[in-house]
Amino acid sequence: MQSGRQPPNAKRTQQVRDAQRKYRMRKELRIAELTAEVAGLTRRIAELEGLNGGGGFAKQEGSPAQTSCFMCETERNKAAQYLDRIHWLEIRLAEVETSAAQTFLISPVSAALSAQSCILPEAIVAVDSSHLSDVQPPLAYAPQIASTSLPACVPLSAASLFGGPPNVEFHKKALKLIPSLRECSWVDTLYDTFVAQSFLTDRKVIKAYAIKVLTAKFRLFDSCDCPEDRWKAVELVELFKARNRHYISYMYRISRDEAFRASIYLKYGSPNQQNLLPGAQEFTNAVKEVPSLSTGADALIDEFCRCFALQAKCTSPEEKAETWLQLVDLQDRLESRCTEEDRAKFVMKMESVRVQFKHLHDEMLHGADVCKDGAGVCNDEVHDTPGGGAKSAD
Repeated sequence: MQSGRQPPNAKRTQQVRDAQRKYRMRKELRIAELTAEVAGLTRRIAELEGLNGGGGFAKQEGSPAQTSCFMCETERNKAAQYLDRIHWLEIRLAEVETSAAQTFLISPVSAALSAQSCILPEAIVAVDSSHLSDVQPPLAYAPQIASTSLPACVPLSAASLFGGPPNVEFHKKALKLIPSLRECSWVDTLYDTFVAQSFLTDRKVIKAYAIKVLTAKFRLFDSCDCPEDRWKAVELVELFKARNRHYISYMYRISRDEAFRASIYLKYGSPNQQNLLPGAQEFTNAVKEVPSLSTGADALIDEFCRCFALQAKCTSPEEKAETWLQLVDLQDRLESRCTEEDRAKFVMKMESVRVQFKHLHDEMLHGADVCKDGAGVCNDEVHDTPGGGAKSAD
């Protein structure tokens, strides 16, 4: 007599199918919301252009852009940002549907392995499955991926995948309108490094460029002479991040190494509450002041504090760089839980805490400089690529 119990692989396949159905529903709803928002922004652009054409805005002599005002350009970029986001969500939806079709065509053993892989943290981050646990302890999945060996290079660079490098000129000009940053070379270093990174396929070099981008971003913020200029710079950089989210997500995803990340936790252990660094409590209190994160985000906040403490224990640049990428992942996941209004508050809180503990933050970021071990990026230059290069302000 056969038991009525479902085979494990069939149960897991059903779980995958349910998760993918929920994912499609959420993404289709999100696409509809973004489409409506794009329509609203387009109407707003038309209104602003009408005011500009009718003399509602006084044109200043010697202005570099006589044909359109700064606000119109900002609104256009916001609209383009949402269009790109819709396109990216459609790509992800197609990938999930293709993955689902393949899961049901392969052997039962492969199906079980494929279904198991769908609950790894990388998939959770990419799909943003809110119905799953926010934090997956690295030790829980280390045995499953410890034997995985990532190839040194990926088939496509971000520029090849997305039809060219990101457009940075508008954002460069906007940042240089801020009085403190008119002559700041970190503006060029930040965006030229980001463009150069989009042409790369070597995982280690991409990781080195990612650390250099982070360094340039923080140096740019620190170059601002007053809080008003700093917050303007933060807002413009966040706008650029949102506008180029698909580039950033792709490059961070292909450069991180989950097996190596798990081995770091195995080597040093996960810090407990007593081993957290100074400032952990201030960070926790500041983040919880954001309404969207006041409840339900404790696990992510605690994991961020533990990861930051772990980064301080790492001894090699590669380990420090990998944990920095994990911190970026965790910050993005916290930010994704915020409403549109709270997202700005969260970003400001993060920057305020960084400034408060700047010496500690800078020491740890400097220690993550993987170029010391041959990744191909020096402290004082960005190598020439098809996307161009720039000298930094070291």
